[in-house]
Amino acid sequence: MKLVSRSVLAGLFLLAFLRPALAEEPTHPEEELSLRDLDGVVRELVVSPEAGGEQWLEAVVEPKAGGSLRFRLAPVEVMAEAEFALAVGHHVRLRFFTGETPAQVQRIRNQDTGRVLRLRCLHGQPLWPWGGGEHGDRGPYGSPRGGRGGPGGGSGGGSGL
Repeated sequence: MKLVSRSVLAGLFLLAFLRPALAEEPTHPEEELSLRDLDGVVRELVVSPEAGGEQWLEAVVEPKAGGSLRFRLAPVEVMAEAEFALAVGHHVRLRFFTGETPAQVQRIRNQDTGRVLRLRCLHGQPLWPWGGGEHGDRGPYGSPRGGRGGPGGGSGGGSGL
């Protein structure tokens, strides 16, 4: 009986010291990324220069509930390469990461053309080649080239931003 009691006490003692180490937050808390969906109308397209000289496309979208929100899409070069048509007045559905302004877009669907463009993985990494993401054999934006896209994917179509 004493042997069992000592073993139990030793186990509890070790657990007391290991518990704080086991409860530590991960170094890269990916759980903090939160995605939201929004339907709205594009009211303005803005090209914003970055410090390195790269031009980024941002969109001001008016949700159905009113107001306006600004979203960061991708470098202009990426949008042009994907041939994703987007213009003022287009109806869009955005999936975006909360917590930043302008909000980073994970996926955009142009409701007028039916095209979907996936820009970032679910962890927020860009899917374009120099953006640090991985895309494997599915084309640079998460779906087969030229596909209209189903859930989560589709390269663009159309001609212009």
